[in-house]
Amino acid sequence: MQYPILLIPEELGAALSYYPPLPKKPVEPIPPRQPQKPTDQDGLSLFLSFLMVPFGGASFAIFFGEYLIGVCGIIGWIILVSILSSIERKGDKHSRELNKFHELHYEYITYKNQYPALMEKYNEQVKHVLGSLTEIRNKKYYFSLGNYTSPIPIHPEENHRKGKYEDILYKKLKNIYQENIYNNIALSLNNVQYKPDIVFWDGALIIDIEIDEPYEYENGEPIHFIGKDDLRNNRFVSNGWNVIRFSESQVANECDACISCIRLFITHLCSQNINLIPILADLANLTKVPQWTKEEAYKMAYKRIRDSYHINGYNFA
Repeated sequence: MQYPILLIPEELGAALSYYPPLPKKPVEPIPPRQPQKPTDQDGLSLFLSFLMVPFGGASFAIFFGEYLIGVCGIIGWIILVSILSSIERKGDKHSRELNKFHELHYEYITYKNQYPALMEKYNEQVKHVLGSLTEIRNKKYYFSLGNYTSPIPIHPEENHRKGKYEDILYKKLKNIYQENIYNNIALSLNNVQYKPDIVFWDGALIIDIEIDEPYEYENGEPIHFIGKDDLRNNRFVSNGWNVIRFSESQVANECDACISCIRLFITHLCSQNINLIPILADLANLTKVPQWTKEEAYKMAYKRIRDSYHINGYNFA
């Protein structure tokens, strides 16, 4: 991840991608399948059975004696009766299937005649729903934009110490946005206060503006690094706040570009162009800075990197 880090509540994106449920589309009429007639194979079996009774009996009489003729005849008649019964059952089944087909075909013709009117009604309903889609999304978006946990004032004695560049950025933003810029309010959750460096708050929109130093100036202990502020960011975003984090070097060396980035952030949030937020740094001509690890923060402290910001010659007077 790179600075500036720009975070918005999920509800904003969900509002712009919201798609209302549409009415159920009428099912296209499908004609029923006509049942097939029984095949002629059963008739052939019946014919062979008639032949088998006399010829089978005669064959048994020649080879095994006349007394087996009766047995053969009985077997032949059993087979014949079975085939006849099977043909009758298949005929009955076909008759039932044919009756059912006529019922379904009647329903199909009736529904087919109704289908054009049903589709016309469906298309009108869809047109009405989609016609108000923009209005619905706007309402959801601006409701989400203003649906945040309100900040509370910080007692002067509880206010955390401000760094040099926080104060510089605060004063510059104060000149632009005046009463909408704060450095003495916080997000309070379960008796825990999350104190932003700077807050833009105009009643309809709230943004936590942070300046991330890699380490404590006095002792070199890492302050901000990859993963360190994830929980804090989540606390703000899940409570409807937007978050923008700059590296201290960006504010020190490119303060005007940071301000341009903030202005674009506000403009794009208010105009629903949140799809452009990932490229705001490019639009503001702000140099991106890779977020550092804890180990890298220690190395930066060893090199006293914070003492080198003034080399780029930005005049804070």
